[in-house]
Amino acid sequence: MDLKEEIKQRLDIVDVIGRYLPLKKSGNNYKSVCPFHSEKSPSFSVSRTLQIYNCFGCGKKGDLFSFIMEKEDLDFKEVLLKFATELNLDVGKYRMGYPQNFKQKQDVYKVNDYVKQVYNYVLLKSKSGETALKYLKNRKIN
Repeated sequence: MDLKEEIKQRLDIVDVIGRYLPLKKSGNNYKSVCPFHSEKSPSFSVSRTLQIYNCFGCGKKGDLFSFIMEKEDLDFKEVLLKFATELNLDVGKYRMGYPQNFKQKQDVYKVNDYVKQVYNYVLLKSKSGETALKYLKNRKIN
Protein backbone atom coordinates (compact mmCIF):
# COMPACT_ATOMS: atom_id res chain seq x y z
CA MET A 1 0.00 0.00 0.00
CA ASP A 2 1.30 3.47 -0.79
CA LEU A 3 1.36 6.41 1.60
CA LYS A 4 -1.65 8.13 0.03
CA GLU A 5 -3.84 5.06 0.45
CA GLU A 6 -2.63 4.50 4.01
CA ILE A 7 -3.60 8.08 4.91
CA LYS A 8 -6.98 7.77 3.18
CA GLN A 9 -7.74 4.65 5.20
CA ARG A 10 -6.81 6.29 8.50
CA LEU A 11 -8.39 9.73 8.06
CA ASP A 12 -12.03 10.60 7.47
CA ILE A 13 -12.70 13.58 5.19
CA VAL A 14 -15.52 14.79 7.44
CA ASP A 15 -13.17 14.94 10.43
CA VAL A 16 -10.43 16.70 8.44
CA ILE A 17 -12.70 19.31 6.86
CA GLY A 18 -14.52 19.66 10.18
CA ARG A 19 -11.30 21.14 11.61
CA TYR A 20 -11.74 24.09 9.23
CA LEU A 21 -15.51 24.42 8.87
CA PRO A 22 -18.59 23.83 11.00
CA LEU A 23 -20.26 20.90 9.19
CA LYS A 24 -23.96 20.18 9.65
CA LYS A 25 -25.44 16.75 8.89
CA SER A 26 -27.83 16.84 5.93
CA GLY A 27 -29.12 13.40 4.93
CA ASN A 28 -26.14 11.17 4.20
CA ASN A 29 -23.81 14.15 3.71
CA TYR A 30 -22.59 17.20 5.59
CA LYS A 31 -23.05 20.81 4.52
CA SER A 32 -21.41 24.14 5.18
CA VAL A 33 -20.75 27.45 3.51
CA CYS A 34 -17.92 27.13 1.03
CA PRO A 35 -14.48 28.20 2.29
CA PHE A 36 -13.39 29.03 -1.28
CA HIS A 37 -15.96 31.69 -2.19
CA SER A 38 -18.41 34.05 -0.46
CA GLU A 39 -21.94 32.82 -0.01
CA LYS A 40 -24.85 33.12 2.39
CA SER A 41 -26.48 29.70 2.11
CA PRO A 42 -24.49 26.45 2.32
CA SER A 43 -23.57 24.92 -1.05
CA PHE A 44 -20.49 23.01 0.14
CA SER A 45 -21.18 19.30 0.60
CA VAL A 46 -18.96 16.59 2.11
CA SER A 47 -19.65 12.89 1.62
CA ARG A 48 -18.35 10.49 4.26
CA THR A 49 -19.37 7.54 2.07
CA LEU A 50 -17.44 8.71 -1.01
CA GLN A 51 -14.74 10.61 0.94
CA ILE A 52 -15.11 13.67 -1.32
CA TYR A 53 -16.30 17.27 -1.14
CA ASN A 54 -18.15 19.31 -3.73
CA CYS A 55 -19.23 22.94 -3.86
CA PHE A 56 -22.31 23.45 -6.00
CA GLY A 57 -21.65 27.20 -6.01
CA CYS A 58 -18.06 27.55 -7.26
CA GLY A 59 -17.52 24.02 -8.58
CA LYS A 60 -14.53 23.10 -6.43
CA LYS A 61 -14.40 19.42 -5.58
CA GLY A 62 -11.94 16.78 -4.52
CA ASP A 63 -10.69 14.64 -1.66
CA LEU A 64 -9.06 15.44 1.68
CA PHE A 65 -5.69 16.02 -0.04
CA SER A 66 -7.01 18.58 -2.54
CA PHE A 67 -8.95 20.35 0.23
CA ILE A 68 -5.81 20.88 2.33
CA MET A 69 -3.76 21.79 -0.76
CA GLU A 70 -6.28 24.53 -1.59
CA LYS A 71 -6.96 25.67 1.96
CA GLU A 72 -3.33 25.83 3.15
CA ASP A 73 -1.65 26.53 -0.21
CA LEU A 74 0.50 23.39 -0.06
CA ASP A 75 1.63 21.01 -2.80
CA PHE A 76 0.69 17.34 -2.77
CA LYS A 77 3.92 16.08 -1.18
CA GLU A 78 3.68 18.69 1.58
CA VAL A 79 0.15 17.50 2.37
CA LEU A 80 1.32 13.87 2.40
CA LEU A 81 4.09 14.74 4.85
CA LYS A 82 1.68 16.80 7.00
CA PHE A 83 -0.75 13.89 7.33
CA ALA A 84 2.03 11.31 7.73
CA THR A 85 3.48 13.34 10.60
CA GLU A 86 0.05 13.70 12.19
CA LEU A 87 -0.47 9.91 11.99
CA ASN A 88 3.11 9.08 13.08
CA LEU A 89 3.72 7.12 9.87
CA ASP A 90 7.26 6.15 8.89
CA VAL A 91 7.52 8.02 5.59
CA GLY A 92 10.74 6.19 4.71
CA LYS A 93 8.95 2.91 4.11
CA TYR A 94 6.68 4.38 1.42
CA ARG A 95 7.67 5.20 -2.13
CA MET A 96 7.14 8.92 -2.75
CA GLY A 97 9.05 9.30 -5.99
CA TYR A 98 12.77 10.01 -6.32
CA PRO A 99 14.48 10.02 -3.88
CA GLN A 100 12.70 6.96 -2.53
CA ASN A 101 12.54 7.94 1.11
CA PHE A 102 12.57 11.00 3.29
CA LYS A 103 16.10 10.44 4.64
CA GLN A 104 17.52 10.31 1.12
CA LYS A 105 15.67 13.51 0.28
CA GLN A 106 17.19 15.27 3.30
CA ASP A 107 20.65 14.03 2.25
CA VAL A 108 20.14 15.41 -1.27
CA TYR A 109 19.20 18.81 0.19
CA LYS A 110 22.38 18.79 2.29
CA VAL A 111 24.54 17.95 -0.74
CA ASN A 112 22.82 20.66 -2.81
CA ASP A 113 23.42 23.20 -0.06
CA TYR A 114 27.11 22.30 0.11
CA VAL A 115 27.48 22.55 -3.69
CA LYS A 116 25.72 25.93 -3.61
CA GLN A 117 28.23 27.17 -1.04
CA VAL A 118 31.17 25.95 -3.13
CA TYR A 119 29.89 27.65 -6.30
CA ASN A 120 29.12 30.81 -4.36
CA TYR A 121 32.68 30.89 -3.02
CA VAL A 122 34.21 30.21 -6.45
CA LEU A 123 32.09 32.92 -8.08
CA LEU A 124 32.56 35.65 -5.48
CA LYS A 125 35.94 35.01 -3.87
CA SER A 126 38.23 33.16 -6.25
CA LYS A 127 40.23 34.27 -9.24
CA SER A 128 38.66 31.58 -11.43
CA GLY A 129 35.20 33.10 -10.89
CA GLU A 130 36.10 36.63 -11.99
CA THR A 131 35.08 36.16 -15.63
CA ALA A 132 31.70 34.70 -14.72
CA LEU A 133 31.10 37.41 -12.10
CA LYS A 134 31.94 40.14 -14.63
CA TYR A 135 29.53 38.56 -17.13
CA LEU A 136 26.72 38.48 -14.57
CA LYS A 137 27.33 42.10 -13.55
CA ASN A 138 27.28 43.21 -17.21
CA ARG A 139 23.92 41.47 -17.59
CA LYS A 140 22.75 43.18 -14.36
CA ILE A 141 22.12 39.84 -12.65
CA ASN A 142 22.69 40.02 -8.91
